[in-house]
Amino acid sequence: SLSFRCFIFSTEVELLSNEILMVNTTLRDLSLWLNSVNDAGVDFISKSIERNSTLAKLDLGNNAISDKGVLRLSKMLQTNSTLTSLNLKLNPITTIGVGYLTDALVSNTTLTSLNLPDAINDIEEGRVALQKLIQQNHNLIALTPSFPENDAILTARKNAFNYFESFLKGTLTINLEIDVFSHCL
Repeated sequence: SLSFRCFIFSTEVELLSNEILMVNTTLRDLSLWLNSVNDAGVDFISKSIERNSTLAKLDLGNNAISDKGVLRLSKMLQTNSTLTSLNLKLNPITTIGVGYLTDALVSNTTLTSLNLPDAINDIEEGRVALQKLIQQNHNLIALTPSFPENDAILTARKNAFNYFESFLKGTLTINLEIDVFSHCL
């Protein structure tokens, strides 16, 4: 696990990406929460993650990532097979960015936890985008922001319990740090 909370900028993100993410074979959790990571920084991170086969959790919350950065992350997610958790909370992402993620997660089968800015839920287009995201990705079992119950939420809960049941039966092996009950009840 590696956490930076010292307001690193794109130059430092490039160095981090090139020196750590591209060559490290043991790092599973990277937190860049509350830094100054912008779209250019996300480009460096995405390129590195495309070559990294161990990173499972990426926390990019509370940065300056816009829809442009989410587009780059979405392209990476289309082929990534190790990332299980992505935090994008408190970034200036709109429903356009959620649309990019929705398209990417149709083909991504490993991401199970996604945190998005709460403001997306404040407008009808945001709620529709979140519902589409849940309906198109059956592996996503933890999604924030939460929004009023509907068929999409019930489907997500069913998916979560199916995964949990498979895990308990020993037919599915996953390595998640997730409180299934707090996200599903």
